[in-house]
This record gives sequence, C-alpha cells and structure tokens, in this order.
Amino acid sequence: MKKCTFFVILLNALLIVNLFTCISCGVQQSTAVTQTDVTANIQTVQWNQSEAIMSKPERGSQDISGADKASVLTVDQTEKQFQITGEMSNLGKKTSYTVLLAKSYTPKTDFPGTFTDKITAFPFTTSQDGASNWTFIVYNTDFPAPGKYTLSVWIQETASNTKVLASNNFDVTIK
Repeated sequence: MKKCTFFVILLNALLIVNLFTCISCGVQQSTAVTQTDVTANIQTVQWNQSEAIMSKPERGSQDISGADKASVLTVDQTEKQFQITGEMSNLGKKTSYTVLLAKSYTPKTDFPGTFTDKITAFPFTTSQDGASNWTFIVYNTDFPAPGKYTLSVWIQETASNTKVLASNNFDVTIK
C-alpha cells in the first residue's frame, strides 16, 4: 500500500511539474493528445454538468452547481501510455463517486457506455469539503489496435448510479 501511495504521489508531482513547465513556457494546450515523440503531451479537458449533455429530463437531478467549473481533468500521453488525472472540487461532501472511461458522445444523448472492459471503473470519495484527486493510467495495450480514439470521462454518484459530470470528448493516438 505504501509503495502504491508513493507511486501515485510521484506521478502527480511529475504531472504538476510538466503542467507548470508548459504554462511557464507559453505552450498552448492542444485540442487533441497526439504522440509525436517521447515527450509528454498534456491536455486540460473541460467538464460538463450531466443535465447539459444528457437527453432525459431526470438526468442532472444529482448535479451540483459549479462542480464542472471547479474541477480539472488532465490527460498526459507518453509513448506507451496515458495518464488521466481528476482534481475534483465542489462535489458532495464525503460522497462516493465512480470514474468511468467512456466512448465519445454527442450532446443530448445518454451515457455512451464504457470504452472497453479492460479498463474498469473505480471509486473515489470526497473530503468534508467535497474535494478529491484521482489518477489512473491507461496503457496502449488496453486498446484493440493502433489508431486515433475519441474518449470521454464520466463521474457518477455511486449510491444512485446517477451521472453528475462528463468531460468533453478528447483524442488519444495509439501507436
């Protein structure tokens, strides 16, 4: 457990250093994550309230105003993997949520389904302030073949299975 915690902290520290380096150098964030060499490509992806993108009127009943603006999602791709990190804020206090890596979607649709069974959903619990951080790594071998894939990340309130946030679609290129 200590090794796992240390590894997660180290990965988060490296991600933050890379992010600040890109910002301080004036590097603009792209709308897609593509691999052109062994350097990391970092993209910040916008969150949306579920009611803004889902078709059914009951969707959005668990949405928390401002969580989409207060939370941050980053995608950091290297040659053999990509790391997705969520810095969640303004969610329910001491509430359990589930992170789902999903297929791309179009507005006013229902949940598009998880991208692959190889990448399982995982839970996180917020603090008394409604905040939490999580990171997961997806390997190129988790994909069926090389190519460009369009994905999204969804957050669902675990107890009710109600989707509360969905990221914008983002691209990754698997070689």
